Amino acid sequence: MNYSEEDRLTTWNLVEARKYILHDVFLVLYFILGLVGNLIVLVVYKLRLKQSEGKYFIPILAFVDMFVCILKAPLNLWTNLLPVKFTYIISCQIMMFLFNMFGFSSILLLAVITLQRYLKVCRPFGPQLALKTRRISLLVIFVLSLTVSAPFIIIREQLHIPNIELNVTGYMCGINIMKVNQNAYRTFIFYRSFIIVGVMLELIILNLLIGRQMIIASKMFTIVNNVLRMRTTNEQMSASRNSLDTSFTNIHSVSMSLAETDLEKTSNGTNNENRSTNCDVTERRTNTSIPEERISAAKRFSLMIIVINVVFILCYIPQLALLLSVFFNRNFWIKRTEDELIIITFIEQMMIINNIVNPFVYGMFDRKFRAEAKTSMCTCCKYKKKLIFSIV
Repeated sequence: MNYSEEDRLTTWNLVEARKYILHDVFLVLYFILGLVGNLIVLVVYKLRLKQSEGKYFIPILAFVDMFVCILKAPLNLWTNLLPVKFTYIISCQIMMFLFNMFGFSSILLLAVITLQRYLKVCRPFGPQLALKTRRISLLVIFVLSLTVSAPFIIIREQLHIPNIELNVTGYMCGINIMKVNQNAYRTFIFYRSFIIVGVMLELIILNLLIGRQMIIASKMFTIVNNVLRMRTTNEQMSASRNSLDTSFTNIHSVSMSLAETDLEKTSNGTNNENRSTNCDVTERRTNTSIPEERISAAKRFSLMIIVINVVFILCYIPQLALLLSVFFNRNFWIKRTEDELIIITFIEQMMIINNIVNPFVYGMFDRKFRAEAKTSMCTCCKYKKKLIFSIV
């Protein structure tokens, strides 16, 4: 029986598409987690939590990461479902351009966020990122991301894939490295690699300095806290002795050891002046716990930034390895076997994990975000139930 060219192409496409089923499952999961998670971050940090200078970039990062997930996952899913029948080249060019622009914006935002945290932790009395500086940094990020992504509109094109066995030609969206000027292509790869390596080095150096400062600050806080506790204890003992002298002025035979032993009993019989003294001591002790809470929150926030940076580095090491492989070997993709290409594609797609993991990191380290996120989700669920019942 003779099959038409379209039938043969469809059959070939189905065979190839089945090889990417595992990829497709992960892409759907990435899309859902990235969209929902970053949307929650955007709502909570922008609408429900008090705006602060230190968290200025977090809603922007969530917005950028959300669009990376919206663009990257559907595009990869689309190309996986049509591995040899993809003819929507203009859509591919635009989506690849936008994905890379948002993707590199996310990378550069991490660099600025880490720099801001470094200045807060290690240079608290030095120059900080003022509002004007932050806005200028956003403009610089946009321009750099644009320059990295613009070539995708030019070099992405429709590639023809011949199948001699089926006597049919397939189509895909890709880069024809034989047509692209070698020097231009290597410059393009080098530019992308240079930015990724530069950001990685900045994150590693600044995070090491932040971690070092956190350890020093933690040791200093422990010493100061111990001194304050000793001071508070001495003040309490002094206040209690004054109480005993006031309450038992006519009883000179009572020894100091007995007074210290009966400290708790006699404290209830003190006058108003002594009560106010004890209140001052208690108030002072309460006040010493306020900085402790603030320091703990600041420490958690710094750890949160460090974890986000570590995840980014781990996710982009395979991407960097691929870029360097292509830079030194122009025929890298051509020389790979079919199974190798599937594995490499899967690893390359895992880069999107960097854009979906942040909400989970915020939930681990930011208590206020965790509480507000739960409240928002509960409110949403209640509203959904009411809506369903009203329809029924």
